[in-house]
Amino acid sequence: MENREVRLDPGAQREFTTELARLALESSAPDELMVFDEVADEFFADQAAALNPRSRDESVGFGLELALLTPAALAICGEVVRFLADLLAETFKDEAKSVLGSYFRRMFVSRDQPAGAEPPQSAIRLSDEQMRRVHEAALTEGRRLKLPEETTALLGNAIVGALVVDAPGDRS
Repeated sequence: MENREVRLDPGAQREFTTELARLALESSAPDELMVFDEVADEFFADQAAALNPRSRDESVGFGLELALLTPAALAICGEVVRFLADLLAETFKDEAKSVLGSYFRRMFVSRDQPAGAEPPQSAIRLSDEQMRRVHEAALTEGRRLKLPEETTALLGNAIVGALVVDAPGDRS
């Protein structure tokens, strides 16, 4: 991405990245949620090692080998979170930086919310064009990381799906 004006503090960056990756993996690789927290801790401790192509095939016990999507999802979601922070800053130029976090939290669908329930009135809805830009940012990051195209596409679609808080056709 280009010149970023908005920087989230590292704790908020990690929180939002982790939450978005978890939401994306709920639809794309739900089996990985059992090891998500451990893999996320390893990713944030050493991102380069977690994304190393030689270490992408992780042993998950019982003699099974599984190519985990979690490190790739975290890397792509990190870039998407930075992109969304910039997008929110563009949208709310006159808002103070300190309130960006509260707007950001409203972009994510609450996992506690019943399926099919209406999003809260305060939910932030991205336009179709903004969602397209988020998708492109995810694909661009996946390609920059030299991830397989099918992994990049799967995660890009899952990330956008995780951000959709309203029914298709009901967009503002």
